[in-house]
Amino acid sequence: FIMSCCQWKRTFAGINPWSSRPVVLLAYSPFTPSTVRCFATKRQQLHSKATAVGGNDTLIQSGHHNHTPVLLHQCIAALAPRPNGLYVDCTFGRGGHTRALLESCAECKVVAIDCDASAIASPECAALTSQYGSRLEVIHGRFGQLLPLLRTRSRHFAERVRASASDRGVGVVDGILLDLGVSSPQLDHPERGFSLRSLGRLDMRMDVAEPLTAHHVVNTFSEEALSDIIYKYGEEHYSRQIAHRIILKRQQAEIATTLELADIIRSIYNKHKKSPLDTGVHPATRTFQALRIFINKEIEQLRQVLIQSELLLAPQGRLAVISFHSLEDREVKTFMMFCTGKRPNYPLLPSDSHLTAPTTPTTASSRLRSSSSSAVTTTMAPISLEYSRTQHQPSFSYVPLLLPPGACQTKMATTPGFEPASSPSSSATDTTKQQLQWPIKSGSHPIAPLDDELKTNPRSRSAKLRVAARTNNPPIIVNSNI
Repeated sequence: FIMSCCQWKRTFAGINPWSSRPVVLLAYSPFTPSTVRCFATKRQQLHSKATAVGGNDTLIQSGHHNHTPVLLHQCIAALAPRPNGLYVDCTFGRGGHTRALLESCAECKVVAIDCDASAIASPECAALTSQYGSRLEVIHGRFGQLLPLLRTRSRHFAERVRASASDRGVGVVDGILLDLGVSSPQLDHPERGFSLRSLGRLDMRMDVAEPLTAHHVVNTFSEEALSDIIYKYGEEHYSRQIAHRIILKRQQAEIATTLELADIIRSIYNKHKKSPLDTGVHPATRTFQALRIFINKEIEQLRQVLIQSELLLAPQGRLAVISFHSLEDREVKTFMMFCTGKRPNYPLLPSDSHLTAPTTPTTASSRLRSSSSSAVTTTMAPISLEYSRTQHQPSFSYVPLLLPPGACQTKMATTPGFEPASSPSSSATDTTKQQLQWPIKSGSHPIAPLDDELKTNPRSRSAKLRVAARTNNPPIIVNSNI
């Protein structure tokens, strides 16, 4: 076997190199064959552990991905598709949720949206379009512009607007689904720059047409700007140390790859005696998340689509959102609490405009860490005001969901917000009636994956689903720019 020095260093130190390539030792290496076998065995154990926590980043050469949609049955139960209904999947990915929606109701129609051009051009998208024909529309675009996209590019949406007395398409959609975060195919392609466990260029753009890349941010932004981004969007306690180390490293040479950046962050954790193998989470996870969110403006896009969903959804229409980290979930929870009357106001979203120009002095990190509620004018027009619901009725309501048979476990009975709707009758002869249905109070109590799903799809371990239904009351958040 032959192995590079840096590869050996990572393996010998007990750090998983996160690569599926074989370990190779130099031919002139002084190590004995038994030592080589020991290294290979140790690396295989580390690689197996990484795979168990969702770290298998093998590139799928064929272009087809065994992508498993997260919380599939729960999402379908939440949206409750009905005949002639119009549903929008704002994050198409590889079409797992879209296919389930089309199969669950033979007469419903789906508009699928994705900002990643590779998802639109994927074999899975072509197969779905061929199979379901006119029932499915696939649109390339960002879900933050959901309403303009539907108005200008969706035939199904135009038909619903003409058939209703709606003004500009308000209240004609029966369900909206959002599966937030990065998709498995994006992680499985190292050249996209999302995976910190495989060698790839620093990119992290979901839409490759966008100009801003992770390479530009890491190599040109000031230390204060980097620290602010990493702390604000990654909630990383070592944000200042990481930013300072990035500045020092890029003064020596340009930081060009994901593994270079991951090694820089790992050195900070090693200095503080924090082992990434203690929890199975790579120490660079939070920093990579922060860069990805900033580059793709994910929180601003989420805020935009939530506001537009209030306008688009018809009475009793459902909004289902799957989030994977606390920033996304907090945004969804805050919006639903405000629209259901559980929160008196809708807080402002701080602007990132001061972080876009690396040569301009940036806001100090302490301002992002403070709990001050000072108003900051955001660059996103529809959320430029702080809304109050003092004179408004709730526009959304929490709804109990009846999960299909087999999608429930006894574990739910001990979870806050879960109570059995009825007890199965011992004398019942119909086996379908013996299935215990659990109404789920969404919103304040998110829906999490079951144990069976966690075993088959480890990447779903942090997923949370929140659901709300549109009421008959007019929208609370109204802006002429939408």
